[in-house]
Amino acid sequence: MDSSEGRKALEIARKAIELWVREGEKLEPEGFPESFREKRGVFVTISTYPGKKLRGCIGIPEPVVPLVEALLESAISATMDPRFEVLGEDELSRIVLEVSLLMGDHQIILLETGRESKCHHHEEGNESHLQPFNIL
Repeated sequence: MDSSEGRKALEIARKAIELWVREGEKLEPEGFPESFREKRGVFVTISTYPGKKLRGCIGIPEPVVPLVEALLESAISATMDPRFEVLGEDELSRIVLEVSLLMGDHQIILLETGRESKCHHHEEGNESHLQPFNIL
């Protein structure tokens, strides 16, 4: 996965969350990379910003559906994580997302960190950082 696909994954998760919270509607995915048709596990984590307190985290750990479907389902479900109150519209400007893609023997973590997002690989105990990229 390259940085443009990483940006797209975060963008899809963000748009899915915002549409669900504001309108109660599911995002129809459009213009996603072909690689998003591959079956992948994924987790979407919502944290407060700037405090970075967990606000929701839900995922599909096994590669049972295409990545784009798993991403949409996990993003929406994270807004209703039963450990927390349902995410409110007033909170949307005060959250950041983390998308963890499970890619066989390694994990790719995509982070919104305020105005900048970062991506890094985690493979069998080794981490390699990729270039930061802006998404907002």
